[in-house]
Amino acid sequence: MKLTVLFVDDDQGYAKGFVEALESRFDLTYVRHPDVAIERLRNGRFDGLVLDIKMPMPTGGDRHVLKDGQFSGLFVLDQCQVLLAERTTFACILTNVHLQQINEKIVDFGIELPDGQLRVVSKGLTNRSVFPLELEGYMRLWRSKGASEPGGSGT
Repeated sequence: MKLTVLFVDDDQGYAKGFVEALESRFDLTYVRHPDVAIERLRNGRFDGLVLDIKMPMPTGGDRHVLKDGQFSGLFVLDQCQVLLAERTTFACILTNVHLQQINEKIVDFGIELPDGQLRVVSKGLTNRSVFPLELEGYMRLWRSKGASEPGGSGT
């Protein structure tokens, strides 16, 4: 059975290569807006979540905190972190924002997922054709550390 992944990125042109690569390895659901991602996470089950940081402003997002969407991906994680932890969904942030800045914002947002459940990956340093293998490795490693077996329909 293929692992299920929710991929969230508003830049359709940029995401196309990742979507094509991920579809060959995962049961993939692709959405372009943070609000849709939150809805899908609340109503479905996914083994993995891959999301961009800079996306359109989500409903309920604080413009001051999010700086007009700059950290919308973190808003998604914040809104769904309890579900992600309960369902043992592995999360991967795929971004061009400096990794130290992302780590600081994760703390600012109060996002607290168990060790190993969240990974931040640089878009600029990631090979789209290799990323699905890396993601699967991260997800399987996370599961081997005590998370439950994969499965669930994310659609």
